[in-house]
Amino acid sequence: MKCPKCDSKIPAISLIKITRWTDISCGQCKSKLNRNLNGQFWVMNILGSGVLPLLLILPFVFVNFFLALILTILFVIGFYFLDYKTTKLIISKRSGVE
Repeated sequence: MKCPKCDSKIPAISLIKITRWTDISCGQCKSKLNRNLNGQFWVMNILGSGVLPLLLILPFVFVNFFLALILTILFVIGFYFLDYKTTKLIISKRSGVE
């Protein structure tokens, strides 16, 4: 992720802090940033929150629970990385800067 104002890199951990009601600040220019709530955001949230992990764990429930747990953890980490790479930041409307 990059700041849309100064093009500096935003750390991956900052993605966890962004909600509809809270913004993050750019480390360089101090702009208030938020996610663009477009279709990609909603598809990633619906798939990542329940649909795909459920489909991943169901075949292994009766076979090997430990394997299902490891695959689910790897899926969540990979999903977070994909979300980080595809998130588009915008300057927050609450920042007063247009």
